[in-house]
Amino acid sequence: MESNQRINNPAIKVWAQFYNAHQQKDYNYNKLKEHCEYFGTTFCQWLNDVEFLYLNYYQKKTSIHYNDIYIILKKLETYLLKSYYIPFMYETASWLPKYLREIGLPLESSILLKQMIYKISPTLKQELLQEFIYSIFLAGDPDYAIELFLNSNFTSLKYQTKYFNIFNILFLSKNFDLIINNLKKESFLNLLKYQQGVDLWTSLPLTNNLLKIRLVDFMYWKSKNEKEILTLLERLINNKELNELEKQYARLIQSRIIYNYNIDLAQRIAEDIQFKSQEKAQYLLEYYATIWNGWCLYKQKKYYLANIEFTKANNIARRHFPDISRYSVSLGLLLTKQKFNIIDLNLIQEFQKIENQYLPDSNFFYIFEWIPEDIPYDLWKDIYIDFLF
Repeated sequence: MESNQRINNPAIKVWAQFYNAHQQKDYNYNKLKEHCEYFGTTFCQWLNDVEFLYLNYYQKKTSIHYNDIYIILKKLETYLLKSYYIPFMYETASWLPKYLREIGLPLESSILLKQMIYKISPTLKQELLQEFIYSIFLAGDPDYAIELFLNSNFTSLKYQTKYFNIFNILFLSKNFDLIINNLKKESFLNLLKYQQGVDLWTSLPLTNNLLKIRLVDFMYWKSKNEKEILTLLERLINNKELNELEKQYARLIQSRIIYNYNIDLAQRIAEDIQFKSQEKAQYLLEYYATIWNGWCLYKQKKYYLANIEFTKANNIARRHFPDISRYSVSLGLLLTKQKFNIIDLNLIQEFQKIENQYLPDSNFFYIFEWIPEDIPYDLWKDIYIDFLF
């Protein structure tokens, strides 16, 4: 009898309605607002504000302009500037943090997520914490993202993408000593294990040995200590645990460092890896090696031969990896063609598409797109402006 009374209790029904709101395909804010007074005037105002954003922006999926950003921030001002406890904040607007990130407001997304995490179920809390770390990372605070990662007990990385992964969070950090200390922690090594399948940047099979190679490469870009890094790479290359693919990839990293002071040796290494990977039909490694051989030849001022290599790399990508980024290949083709007074406007369009997908950090272009350090990654802009005027 008592159980039936509890089920029929209007307050319980209202509670259940709000608690399950995020599980519905579409939000019915009119229905939700009917009983908002149970939880106070601030909660009713919250529902009014998120309903406005939901109906006028989120559902319409229209382009966002400066005036729209002003209106959106004005609607959220109360919740961004003051720390309110609003019950069912996430359940009634689970779509909002992601939407704010998509329109370029990751900081605001993280502020709301921090409030949404308060007094929420343990399962949802873990999920929102990952989303919070993702928003913090996009908002430009990688050190705080690292700290949150290391203090968490994640068993998977839900928001892992090409940009949001452990290496990139570390790379954007400005505290090199802290990074090295973190790399030695068992909790950090456990996080690396969750990046399974393929490496998000190289698309090579993710193994412990590949992680070691990536870490050494990472340390080079942070310290620029060529002698120390080359010694570490040599140890890896001579390690019998590495398979042939891993060994040749380590050699390619080695070539990239040697490029700075011995271009002839760097070019011979790149060419050797290119032939070895071709023989074994390791097309992805061949693609990277062919790009790098092209850049080595370019530095040697062998522009025609460099153009041939970039063309080869472009064909490998089209044949085997149609979705892979071809920024480095396109830049190589543009620069080598320019040496023969040819400006390819189709390549300019390719740069614009790819660059729009990048985080605003030039090092990503040099590390992950295999562009040499002595080539400005956005040189195509100067070429295009010269062409126009």
